[in-house]
Amino acid sequence: AGERLYWAARDDDASALRLHLSEGAPADWRLPANGHTPLIAAAYNDSVECVRLLVAAGADVDAASRQGTTALLVACQYGREEVAEALVAAGASLRGGGGPALPAFVAAQTGAAPVLALLLRARASPDERDPTDGATALYVACQNNRAACVSELLDAGAGMELAKLDGWTPLAVACQYDHDDCARLLL
Repeated sequence: AGERLYWAARDDDASALRLHLSEGAPADWRLPANGHTPLIAAAYNDSVECVRLLVAAGADVDAASRQGTTALLVACQYGREEVAEALVAAGASLRGGGGPALPAFVAAQTGAAPVLALLLRARASPDERDPTDGATALYVACQNNRAACVSELLDAGAGMELAKLDGWTPLAVACQYDHDDCARLLL
C-alpha cells in the first residue's frame, strides 16, 4: 500500500492518493532505494494538492531521505513556491533535514527568490552558515549570480561582511566572477 501511495504522489494523482490513504497506506512510507517519502515525491513533482493531502494525513513534514533531502529542500531547490508555502504552514523546519543543507541557503543558491522571500518572512535566518565552509546564503547567492536573492537577503538584514572560513566575503566572490548586478547591490 505504501509503494502505491508513493507512486500516486510522484505521479500527481490526488485521486489515487486519497484512495490509498483511505485504505490505510502509511503517509510516511519510504522508497527502499533512497528513503524518499511520498511527501518528497510530491514536492519534486510540484504537486501542491498531494502535499496538502499527505500533510493532512499526518505525514512528517521534516522526514529526510538517506541523503538528508526533505520536501522543503526539494521545494527550495526547484523553486516550488506553493509547495514551500504549504510545508512552512504545516511547520516544516527552516533548518533542513539535519544535514548541512539549509532551505534558505538552497533557495539562494538556485535562484528561487520567491521561495527565499517566503522562508525569510517565516523567520529563516539570513545569516545561517554552512557548517562545512562558513558560507552564508548571501555568499552563495553572489557566487551564483542570483541578484534577486541578494536583494531579498539584504532586505532581511543579511550581514554583507560575513566571510566564509577562508576569508572570502559576498562582495569578493561577486567581483571575482564578474557578477556586477550582485556587486552593485552590496555597494
